[in-house]
Amino acid sequence: MFRAVLLLSILFYLFSCNLEPVLLLDNSGLTLNVRSQNKSIIIEWDIAYDEDLVGVNLSIYRVTEGEEELVEEHFIEDSSSYTFSAGKRGFYTIYVKGKNREGHYTEALRKQAFFFITDLPIIYVDTPDGKGVTTKEYLKKTRGMSTFSIRNADFYNIYTQETDIKGRGNSTWTKMGDKKPYNLKLSNDIKPFGMGKSNKWILLANAADRSLIRTEFVFTMANDILSDVLAYTPSGRAVELVLDGDYRGTYQLVEQKKVAKNRIDIDISAGEFLIEVEQIHDATDVGFETEKGIKIKLRDPEEEDEVDKIKGVIDAIEAFIYDEEREGLLEDKIDLDSFAAWYLVSELTKNVDSNFKSSIYFHYKNGILYMGPLWDYDLSCGNWAGTFANPKGFLNQKAGWFEPLFKTTEFKGKVKELWNAKRFGIKQHIDNIKENSRYLNQAQQNNFSRWPHLSETVFRNRVNTGSWEAEVDEVVNFLTARYAWMDAELNK
Repeated sequence: MFRAVLLLSILFYLFSCNLEPVLLLDNSGLTLNVRSQNKSIIIEWDIAYDEDLVGVNLSIYRVTEGEEELVEEHFIEDSSSYTFSAGKRGFYTIYVKGKNREGHYTEALRKQAFFFITDLPIIYVDTPDGKGVTTKEYLKKTRGMSTFSIRNADFYNIYTQETDIKGRGNSTWTKMGDKKPYNLKLSNDIKPFGMGKSNKWILLANAADRSLIRTEFVFTMANDILSDVLAYTPSGRAVELVLDGDYRGTYQLVEQKKVAKNRIDIDISAGEFLIEVEQIHDATDVGFETEKGIKIKLRDPEEEDEVDKIKGVIDAIEAFIYDEEREGLLEDKIDLDSFAAWYLVSELTKNVDSNFKSSIYFHYKNGILYMGPLWDYDLSCGNWAGTFANPKGFLNQKAGWFEPLFKTTEFKGKVKELWNAKRFGIKQHIDNIKENSRYLNQAQQNNFSRWPHLSETVFRNRVNTGSWEAEVDEVVNFLTARYAWMDAELNK
């Protein structure tokens, strides 16, 4: 009886107040798009021409630990866009709902965007349909060309041009979360930040390297003090990436390892080639296994009909390396300088991929096999748990072809000679890591707000420090201890 009386009272009150029932309109005639830019979020909406809507109600919420807090709300009649520029780093939820002449609203459309502030160059890539990059196949064949530009880079700005894009990597693509690496193939050559002109570039995600500096340290050091013994080492530059309007984090724009005069300078038509040691072979990969069980991928040329010829060359060199009664010098078949330089860099950093497992490149030129270019150092410098994190102990002296090489006084002497010639330069680069990483301060705040991984394992990380500064310290501490141990060992 009481419930019936209460219900009648509520109905009488609503009737006496002459309140109209709430009417939610269909929102199919309203579209919403949001895009992250430096220090702003661009919010755009469109109302179909046949919709009886006079404006929109725009609400902007800051997202903190899963909770939404209203920061701005506007009714907008005479525009189809709004620039939100009063934010702090982090995610924001955008709600837009249309309003008709009778004062009724549509159901709200909802999207999220990330607000970031950076002093790094920003790369913008937009796929043809705005659906991102979800495959390691170039998009052009199935979805069309994307667009590419660089902003916030002063005179290195590059205005919009077409590009093709695909995912790349093995574990970096499948096992390190949603911050993915990409390959770019632009319609035109570019020369960003003073690097070599090319249309092929790589965006390294460095998702598992929470210092964001391991690969940069290796490439910078090698280009600075080892360019006389390593014919080519890629150059790179830290950038921010916005893909389809979505801020994706701090990346490294790096030169693609390709055959060219300003990169890997070999003559394919003369029988020269580029190969990679890689344990994981996809169905489309072309390659072979040596007599000693080392798996090789052809990188250039990549045709099946080249396999037997290249395998013959590599098998002969491998047999020569293992032959303890060889006639002639090692330098008749391999370039000792590049082998020693590659070994020292990978041993110093104790790179998990360097023990003849993955990402080990060789190029064959003028009848000699060279090591290089250097590649894939995100899991180096103490970043991998277990033995790889111990600054003591040799990693590569018994790995692959290094095992027979270290049985020769010829190669051991070259390693010691090169170490002592470069040791002071190496130490200087280690000592400068903290100073040289300071330019990433704003970017790392963006990156780890977007990807809060500082206190969680991304991929077999040795330690979770909780801060970017502590991650940088980990790199410096490991390399300092590693350098001291190697210097003593190599000079015994």
